[in-house]
Amino acid sequence: MRLRVRARRQPLGTNSLLDLVVFGRAAGNHIVESGLQERKHQPLPVNSGDFSLARVAKLDGSTSGERVQDVAGDIRRDMQSHCGVFRTSALLSEGVGKILSHVKRAEDIHLRDKSQVFNTARVEALELANLIEVAKATIISAEARKESRGAHAHSDYPQRDDENWMRHTLWHSEDNSLTYKPVVLKPLTVEYFKAESRARSDSASFPLSIARPWPSGCGRRPIKGHKMANTDRRRMKFSIYRFDPDKDQKPYMQDIEVELLPTDRCCWTR
Repeated sequence: MRLRVRARRQPLGTNSLLDLVVFGRAAGNHIVESGLQERKHQPLPVNSGDFSLARVAKLDGSTSGERVQDVAGDIRRDMQSHCGVFRTSALLSEGVGKILSHVKRAEDIHLRDKSQVFNTARVEALELANLIEVAKATIISAEARKESRGAHAHSDYPQRDDENWMRHTLWHSEDNSLTYKPVVLKPLTVEYFKAESRARSDSASFPLSIARPWPSGCGRRPIKGHKMANTDRRRMKFSIYRFDPDKDQKPYMQDIEVELLPTDRCCWTR
């Protein structure tokens, strides 16, 4: 089989394809060689399905409470505003309190549509319980990590701290506590090399590129007799998410207005 990969045009598709073709094949060969398909599963406890059935029964028996959309929307809004791309200790600390305030609300929701056939409202209600768990795990773990690493860009701690924070975070749902697990630094098949720190930037520039093409259907030359309407101008307004840790306490939206021609096409470029 010949495999062609277009990494520049389809990076996500490329990664997924490689996972299936390369690692999927390796995992399948390992199962065959290890005889795992011949092993029997451990017997399930007698009450293994009670928890799932109780969740559904609670929703079906609800008579009052908040709407799923309202609680889920507040969770998403608070996560975006307090645990977004750029983070500070004050933002994360405030966000933890906001997310924890939604826990009781997520438990007391009301399912109005109790139909038994293709009920997407029931699915969304069950997903809400997962949403609040993921939100707590994410923001509590982020608030405790006093460094910057990967997507965790902490403006109060802009440098990576391998001495204290090169470790995995384990969040426990029962009491929102955290424990940590060391990172394995000795690969099994290649030699180990020490990771080096890279300089971080708390701001990014995204210039706006305005392309002015020829009229459609005319190739590289204008159609005979066609005149570009250069005098007919319009203005476009849009907002950009900005955050400067040296000047502002919280992220903000900056409004920008540009003048365009009718034939202009806009795109973001790095």
